[in-house]
Amino acid sequence: MSTHPLVLQLRFTRREFKRALKGVTEAEARKRFKPMNCIS
Repeated sequence: MSTHPLVLQLRFTRREFKRALKGVTEAEARKRFKPMNCIS
């Protein structure tokens, strides 16, 4: 039985998001860019 394509996509997205956050300090993570912060 193969993994559903949406599950594969979510795993890929999560992995890429975690990769993008590597090396970001806590101070950098707390900085808010008001016009660009679409995640909050």
